[in-house]
Amino acid sequence: WWIYSHEELLGKYQLDGEAKLKKIALSNNATGVAFVSQPFEEGAERFVYRCTEIVIPDEHMETWYNEEEHWKSYRALRVGLRLVAKEAKAKENHEKSRRFHETFARIQQDAAELASQFSQRLPYPSPSSWKVSFVPTFIYCCKDEDYKNEKCWLLCEPELDGRFTKWNNNAGAIKSSTKKTQSAEFNQSTGFGMGLIEESDEEDGDRETIGPIEIDDIPQAFSHFTYEYSYGKKLVCDLQGVWNQDDGFVLTDPVVHDVCPSGKKYKNGATDKGLRGVEKFFETHKCNSLCKRMQLRERTKLDLIPVFT
Repeated sequence: WWIYSHEELLGKYQLDGEAKLKKIALSNNATGVAFVSQPFEEGAERFVYRCTEIVIPDEHMETWYNEEEHWKSYRALRVGLRLVAKEAKAKENHEKSRRFHETFARIQQDAAELASQFSQRLPYPSPSSWKVSFVPTFIYCCKDEDYKNEKCWLLCEPELDGRFTKWNNNAGAIKSSTKKTQSAEFNQSTGFGMGLIEESDEEDGDRETIGPIEIDDIPQAFSHFTYEYSYGKKLVCDLQGVWNQDDGFVLTDPVVHDVCPSGKKYKNGATDKGLRGVEKFFETHKCNSLCKRMQLRERTKLDLIPVFT
């Protein structure tokens, strides 16, 4: 384990509503943070480590790093939630340090806001298992001579509990359906277009009935929703995390394709493919029952929303 405690932990931060880092408190009684020295997973840009906040009794701190003492017999105690820590793989991103992690925290914050809007606009009544959320992120700053300016920055988040699943990626690939359904017949007269309930005077025979919604439909509909809700400026994908009946989809590490009128790419990191990423999504996306219930427009890569400055 790598352990940073007391004066070696310089701060714990979280983005506020204006996407600025704000210093926050550690868990009750915590004096530091620790993470396993070897990663258990890796993504396109980051290594992933098991992590936790810890407490080291004050009476042990003076001898903790003194090799003449029996420091190896000391034990730091875990407090708070089990965490995972994410660190940059590429050397150039190590140089960016804090800014690199802030970008990922902002992306996850943006995705979380869109997930909240999506969950609020789900057809009524809808079970809690349909909701989508993203885990919160924290950034720790630690004192470490091996890093630039002797500061090591780590992005951490609560460890997800459950079977980890990836529902889509940033290049249009989609997970095959498991055929788990949430049966719900839909009457078009009470359709949901961006959260609005519309009345209809159509005869019953003219109303469209939409079939049951499969659990795996929901992440794909969420990605589609983010594009429509942002008027074509964003599309959230690379959806991965866990699902259960009580919490719905609890996700992490999304990609947000940002569509810039100038064609600029990578605002949200190397995985942000901009307009090309959006096109790849709609090359494979087929509107499912939830897309139809939410009245999301069927699109192809040739029928996208124009984005202007």
